[in-house]
Amino acid sequence: AGTQVRVIGVVPFWRKIAFGDNLHGWVAKKFIEPAAPNDTTISSLTIPPNAFLTVHFIDVGQGDAIWIQTLDEGSDGNNIFEGHSIVMDGGPYSADDENPLLGYLERQGHHAATIEALFLTHPHNDHYNGAETISRHFDINHYYDSGYPSTLDAYVAFLNAIKGDNEHAPRARNVHIGLQNFGQINWGNELQVEVLYSWQGDPQNTLGSGNTEINNASIVLRIQYGTHSFLFMGDAEGKDRDDDPEIPRFVEQVLLQTHQTRLQSTVLKIAHHGSETSSTIPFIEAVNPAIVIAQSG
Repeated sequence: AGTQVRVIGVVPFWRKIAFGDNLHGWVAKKFIEPAAPNDTTISSLTIPPNAFLTVHFIDVGQGDAIWIQTLDEGSDGNNIFEGHSIVMDGGPYSADDENPLLGYLERQGHHAATIEALFLTHPHNDHYNGAETISRHFDINHYYDSGYPSTLDAYVAFLNAIKGDNEHAPRARNVHIGLQNFGQINWGNELQVEVLYSWQGDPQNTLGSGNTEINNASIVLRIQYGTHSFLFMGDAEGKDRDDDPEIPRFVEQVLLQTHQTRLQSTVLKIAHHGSETSSTIPFIEAVNPAIVIAQSG
């Protein structure tokens, strides 16, 4: 049997513990196992006023990098407030000393800390290069990928490393390629997590071509936490540059047709770095955000 400890404090990736004869110290969260699960259920859950869901939008230049940290109450196994870390994309830099996201996460935590989920919204290098860095330095539980069939050498090498092979262990325990393989995403009963859109092919050629089509393969994720909600758009577009902003196309048109009543969100991570190809007027009116975040260099 292992040493029994009491958790007396928490920060991301770490637990402050007490044990033995008035001894205490800090230990990486990944090395603590619950003695018995708490019986708290969603029906009895009330989110306290200071129980924050923390969302970090990291400045990586021209690219996206997002770290979501759920509240950690110091008790594991009850599926509520368990302190999960989720990373979406990673920016344009894969070299360790050039990637701001890597330094940001390691200053907050420690090398090889557990990332519950790593999302690559779509295979453009201002998103997957930095995600590749994270996959080398952290312990990834779930990896999610839109499944767009990119043949870019660097992306294919990254995806192969995520999956692993006969000679190399996979960089993620669970690999989800394509919306049909995402399953039910569970980061705690205090959160409602929905994938509103992801690449499912384009047989009618309605998502553009080239880079436009790749942008429109993006995973679109919505998170509800109490009365606050977040909509993460990746690079999903709403029009070509010269189109009428009153007439949505591409992914924004799909979302308005299929999920219009679920789009309203407190925070909108605006698509495609705030480009004029995103955020048509009907779409912004449907989301009706209080805060808009644009990640651009």
